[in-house]
Amino acid sequence: PVWVTISAIFGWSHYDGVISAVISAVIAIIAGLDKLRDEDQEFAVRVIEQIHDNAMIQAGLTVEPQSMVERINRVQPNMPPEWYLPYERSATGVAPMASFGDGYRYHVTGLVHDAKGFPTANPNEARDNIRGLFAKIERGFREICLVDYELMEDAEHAIIAYGCMVLSARSALEQLRESGLKVGLIKLGTLWPFPRFALERFLPQLKTILVPELNMGQIYREVLRVNAGKALIEKLNRVNGTIIAPDEIVKTVKGLVR
Repeated sequence: PVWVTISAIFGWSHYDGVISAVISAVIAIIAGLDKLRDEDQEFAVRVIEQIHDNAMIQAGLTVEPQSMVERINRVQPNMPPEWYLPYERSATGVAPMASFGDGYRYHVTGLVHDAKGFPTANPNEARDNIRGLFAKIERGFREICLVDYELMEDAEHAIIAYGCMVLSARSALEQLRESGLKVGLIKLGTLWPFPRFALERFLPQLKTILVPELNMGQIYREVLRVNAGKALIEKLNRVNGTIIAPDEIVKTVKGLVR
């Protein structure tokens, strides 16, 4: 999965130990990918594809890097430019979007706007705008909310984490499992709208939930709301610029269980 060019090797040859270090790193990457394949084959494939693509670009062997990116085109308008309403709600809730330079005019604003995109103070237009936005998010809720689960099938205790805290939580999860505790991890890829279904499906089996966060506990409040008093919830937050270590998560979870 990794390309090391001949020119690169000769270029490094005057540095002692560089080549052996590179080979050792490659072996470590391959071993790690092999282990990851046993744990999560789908994720391992995505990682390998990314490494391969990056190596191809670095080696100058990819003619069109754009081909690596999946393109999802918006629905195009099928009416004359003078009839075009850029924010008119369609059956899917997503309005047709004209491409730049096609002769269709639309106005962009962050304010409440009408079907043409211009700010409005008309109560009916404001209502339609807000309801349309809400309906669009609600319709695509499951697609927007990205969530991963680790060892949640038999979990009696859960850690809910996101961002860099997932790394600490995952390390803590291994230690807690080795100690005999049935702990699982819910990894949030989307914070808002909050994916309440990710928690609701496991609430009947959970006794405790820990939410480690590097803020004042914003997601902890969302977890409290969805939990509705079913499981015992604790937050572990920090706002001094340092990371919450796995050992701290382990200690807090064990304290909750006791």
